Amino acid sequence: MEAEMTLRPMTAAEQMYSYSQSQQISMQTGLIGYLRADMDNSGKVFFSSWNGFRDSLKSEDFKQEFDEVLNELREDGNLLHDRNTLGRYCHRTPDSSFHNDRNEYGTNHYLYRCYKPGIRETQIDLLKEKILAGTATRSDITRVTRRLGDEIAKVYGFSIPRTRQPVSKER
Repeated sequence: MEAEMTLRPMTAAEQMYSYSQSQQISMQTGLIGYLRADMDNSGKVFFSSWNGFRDSLKSEDFKQEFDEVLNELREDGNLLHDRNTLGRYCHRTPDSSFHNDRNEYGTNHYLYRCYKPGIRETQIDLLKEKILAGTATRSDITRVTRRLGDEIAKVYGFSIPRTRQPVSKER
């Protein structure tokens, strides 16, 4: 892979999108599809199946990057190499647990945004540095990028609410 990959536990909000949602939510969030993966009885052979939702969004670039990520995760010592390696990862990163009765874990997901018009390369580079360092804030991201979902919604004739969760202030 060209870029270094850093895994992090899924947030609680991201976990909600780990399973099929309603048609409306899936359309609004730009769901392309999901991968179901498993190991054979020996724990050494990895196999998977793709469950497409919106194949029209599955571009060649997406396919290539997705294959690169999956192949990298299957390399020796990486998360999906075999059941023992996966088990060690889950044990070392309890924050990635869904904390349910199915003993599920998750890592970061793909999120697509577009750079705003007029953004300078230096601003883009700074944002990339912050993202890679894990220090990017929502404000950093929205200053340089815009939501892609709004454009997808226009194409398919629906709207995405712009509601924000209230922030509680402790006194």
